[in-house]
Amino acid sequence: MILYILVVVDAALAAALREARRVTLAGAMLALAGALVIAGAFVLAGPGAHLMGLAAFMAVRALEALRGSRRAAGEAFLAGVILTGNLLLRGLPPHPERAAAGLALALPGEGAVGQGALMALWRCVKCWSWGRSAPEALAPAAPSARPRWRVWGREDLIACPACGDRKGHAGIMAWEPEETRRLRGRALPTPARTEARTEGRTSQLLPVHRGAAERAELLLARLWARLGREETVRQLAALRGYPEEMAAWMADTLQVRWFEGEALQRLARGLPEDLEGVFRPLHRTWGFLLPVRWWLPGGEGLALAGLQARVYSGEARYLTLRLFRDWTPPAGLVLPPPGREVRLPKREVVITEGWLKAAVAAFYMGRPAVGFLGLPRACPEVAGLLSRDFRVAILAPDRDEARGIRAHVRRAFRGLAGALFRARVEARWASWEAGQKGIDDALLAGLPIVLSSRPA
Repeated sequence: MILYILVVVDAALAAALREARRVTLAGAMLALAGALVIAGAFVLAGPGAHLMGLAAFMAVRALEALRGSRRAAGEAFLAGVILTGNLLLRGLPPHPERAAAGLALALPGEGAVGQGALMALWRCVKCWSWGRSAPEALAPAAPSARPRWRVWGREDLIACPACGDRKGHAGIMAWEPEETRRLRGRALPTPARTEARTEGRTSQLLPVHRGAAERAELLLARLWARLGREETVRQLAALRGYPEEMAAWMADTLQVRWFEGEALQRLARGLPEDLEGVFRPLHRTWGFLLPVRWWLPGGEGLALAGLQARVYSGEARYLTLRLFRDWTPPAGLVLPPPGREVRLPKREVVITEGWLKAAVAAFYMGRPAVGFLGLPRACPEVAGLLSRDFRVAILAPDRDEARGIRAHVRRAFRGLAGALFRARVEARWASWEAGQKGIDDALLAGLPIVLSSRPA
């Protein structure tokens, strides 16, 4: 309602300026003041009302322009510049389906449509999108989906309108206008509460330094020896379809280990308390433990920087386990077997979305590979580290069978390509025949990898 009143007030100011019949400094300042009032109202109203107010404001200006006032058209252009800058600074989501959720048109003499309609406030923790949508516009999640954030129940899960994920990464946060900060009758976690929980879980971990990394690697080597190599090789061949030579290399050189939750809990009791707590999320699961090696901050070199678990209980997923209190590596580096390494004039590195994909790429392509623990992040830092040893980066994002590279994945890898360009590393894009999602699937199927300067 306040936004609607301010739109009418600005329309009245513009009409008063039009009646002056000539452009004066006072009149121009009056029009600018009206536009700034509306822009300020948009800032206070929040992102959900941006498009509603913008549509109303531009509708008023369009009506004035149709009545033959060139001065009104100039004012509309000036106000549009101000409002567009405001929207960009506020970070309005670019997705049309999210933008449409907040669109409502208000014209002078008419009430704002949809102001009191029930809207769902949703969020996706995979692509970090958010928005407001009508309940009937949201598709349900897959029947087997499990909540990836503890504030959701199964009944809150939806298919993300931005990235299309249906595995439980997206859910309804609140219903508006009945709810603002509540979900199913309890308060949503505030950032302060979330930080306090995270600090409590990691308070026993050591800060980042090379001594802590070497200590963790030495202590975990004893656990790795007790988990068993033969079972790891057998499970890699059975569950992942890896050939025996590659499975043996991953178990012996990369120290991949198969674990079962109860046995892991029993074996981890001999570790110091800080490292024993690292494995608590895995006590009721089973899968593969993947050691992640990356450059430690502060120039302390390449070392064991974290762990990732490929879990197979329930819905298969990845869990990242922290070894340090205040830092988690963005990715892991995998070096190829010495007998398969390809010597090139310009050293190349393959960059993928996951650690296992990077291991397969390093084995088959004979090049070092970097596997992000999710989508690419900390791109300037990663590009700076890679620029020390590599001149060409082969980007291999996952490809959806029907639509190619998904939009949010393409955006993340384009950001990485820009950071590599600024670090003077040439970025090339890998593609393969349709039907295989990741580069590991394509390599295991024997498909050729095609490199180009642009994403296919």
